[in-house]
Amino acid sequence: MKKIFSAIMILILCISMASCGAKKEPVSADDIINPVNVSISISDSSKDQLTVDGFKSVEKTEFIVEEGTNVLDATQLFCIANDIDFTVGPSGDYISSLNGLKEKDLEDTTGWIFLLNGEMGNKSAKDEVLEEGDEISWEFVDFTTFS
Repeated sequence: MKKIFSAIMILILCISMASCGAKKEPVSADDIINPVNVSISISDSSKDQLTVDGFKSVEKTEFIVEEGTNVLDATQLFCIANDIDFTVGPSGDYISSLNGLKEKDLEDTTGWIFLLNGEMGNKSAKDEVLEEGDEISWEFVDFTTFS
């Protein structure tokens, strides 16, 4: 009887605590203290021999992030704000799925890469910190024919 009573009390306590939680307001541009203007695009790469039928690209779009934001976090913020599906890879430092297209969806050698200001970097998306005016380009590529 004591176990049942304890379980009921714990359940009531959990429900009470959950209902007392303050609702968070979405972050707006007014909340950013040190704004950095950047842009992002999402596309099927034209630098390989693979064409993804029916894929909807996202044209270059400007947005604002907080100073010190990395490529991965900026991409996630952009996707959430624009209702674009994404998945972060198991290691937590790259995008494995974006806008409905997953790595290895078409071939074992396909996946997402990012370019920063038109250049492939030596760092992961988690380690690449953005600066004013940076352009992020996410491209779905076939690594065997990508140049």
